[in-house]
Amino acid sequence: RSSSAGAWSRCAAQALRTVDATQLQSDVDSAARHGLSLLAASDAGYPPALRPFAGMPAVLWVRGDAAALATPQLAMVGSRNPTALGASTARQFAAWFARAGITITSGLARGIDAASHEGALGAGGLTVAVCGHGLDRVYPPEHEALATRIAATG
Repeated sequence: RSSSAGAWSRCAAQALRTVDATQLQSDVDSAARHGLSLLAASDAGYPPALRPFAGMPAVLWVRGDAAALATPQLAMVGSRNPTALGASTARQFAAWFARAGITITSGLARGIDAASHEGALGAGGLTVAVCGHGLDRVYPPEHEALATRIAATG
């Protein structure tokens, strides 16, 4: 490990010890305005599948029903530029698994991710979008309606 990694660890530990309660409350209030809730690792509703991992997230920001996070899940990810057959196959697989009671988890990205979410929703199943960006906006922007459907019913 390099010395910069040790310095980063000390810096991160110090930041965690000196949480700015005012800023934290401001962040929580802002998230609530965007329809988000905070789910801490200490909360009963925290996904049990994440608990065994040492690097589990300390908190999750959730839009929609957090109970979906505790259901059996299948992750489906793939190409951002699939063939028409690839996207159709992803939708069909996701629909089949969703009808079997399995929650489809993907990343809300273009291509296979979106097709997987759409397949689950089309089958009346649950789907979870794990986003690697701020939840005060949707990326890609053309997935705004899909994100809204996921939050409402998925």
